[in-house]
Amino acid sequence: MAALDPTILMVLGGILALLGLLLAFVGRKMWTPFMSLVGAIIGGTVGYIVGAVFFGNNILGAGILGLIGSVLGSILFNYLVKIALAVIAAAIPAGLVYYGLLGSGVVQDTAVIAAILTLLVFFAIAYYFVEELIGVVTALVGGALLGVGVFLVTGNVTFTLIGGAVVFLVGAIAQTLAVRRAKKGGAWRMRRAKAAQAAMYAPPPSPPPAPAPVQRAPPAGTSEPPPPPPPP
Repeated sequence: MAALDPTILMVLGGILALLGLLLAFVGRKMWTPFMSLVGAIIGGTVGYIVGAVFFGNNILGAGILGLIGSVLGSILFNYLVKIALAVIAAAIPAGLVYYGLLGSGVVQDTAVIAAILTLLVFFAIAYYFVEELIGVVTALVGGALLGVGVFLVTGNVTFTLIGGAVVFLVGAIAQTLAVRRAKKGGAWRMRRAKAAQAAMYAPPPSPPPAPAPVQRAPPAGTSEPPPPPPPP
């Protein structure tokens, strides 16, 4: 088997390293459009095939079903992938709990119940932090791609492991901090919008009280009769 040209290996390694850096540091922003594109392609293909089966040679009917399937697939695939990530993240501790309890001699029914409870708890936590989880997953994939690219260029395993690990850690931390800042900014904007809405529907302020009448002193050299005595 002939070896690949070193120039081709360097080009492939550079492309993989660049893609790995993009995924590691901005993978969360690329996640939504990429998943939507994949869902649109899959949904459009399925819709077109179903339309071709039901409508025969009618390209218009198959095309309409393909368009509907593309839109639905783009929406559903984005959210279903997030749910799948949360399930995978929750299944790991649930499996550890199940096999750990079985290994310690606990009855299987008890181990299953404990694993299900663990799955539900960790699924709720993982779905709440799904944006952070996406950042960590994309950083992991980006670090692996960069490591492969470094290996293709240099052939050094040490550089591959160190480069991939550093890019994964830095990318995961950077994306997690970016998600936290975005969440804090969203909460601040929501509080500001609520305050503006409350100020819009607040009652108008009451008018200031009328000033007391000013009594002027009589001019010099004039006399005024004293005020009448108060009634008994």
